Amino acid sequence: MKKGLELVVMLVLLLVAGCSDKYSASIWGDNELGVRVGNIVDANRVEIGFAGIMKDEDLVSVGVYGLRYAGEIQVLNPITGEGYVSGDPYFGIAIDRNIQDNETDFSTIIGVRIEDFIFTETRFGNERQSAVIGLKYDF
Repeated sequence: MKKGLELVVMLVLLLVAGCSDKYSASIWGDNELGVRVGNIVDANRVEIGFAGIMKDEDLVSVGVYGLRYAGEIQVLNPITGEGYVSGDPYFGIAIDRNIQDNETDFSTIIGVRIEDFIFTETRFGNERQSAVIGLKYDF
């Protein structure tokens, strides 16, 4: 757990030194805990940042990523059938280094942020594909 805490502190310190005043934090996981901290660098909503994944209190991988948000859309609420739900689709790339296996994974990311706090995304990489649902907060 100490390694994971050190990773989070390092990511936050790097972002404080960033070039904008708009930041983003994401967390997801089930048997692995993923944390992503980013900096939104321009008015076109490009986000760059660092990510880390922990499993069983050990740091499994670290990486960098870049996302481009396409702009807000609204769709009919699929649960109630009334009203609308807003979403912000995005796409991007990620480079992750698996510390345990000494492998580097390049992957594309496709996802959507729903109602400014939940996100779902799919990664297509050269080593593995994954789909996650998590929480996202811009501050």
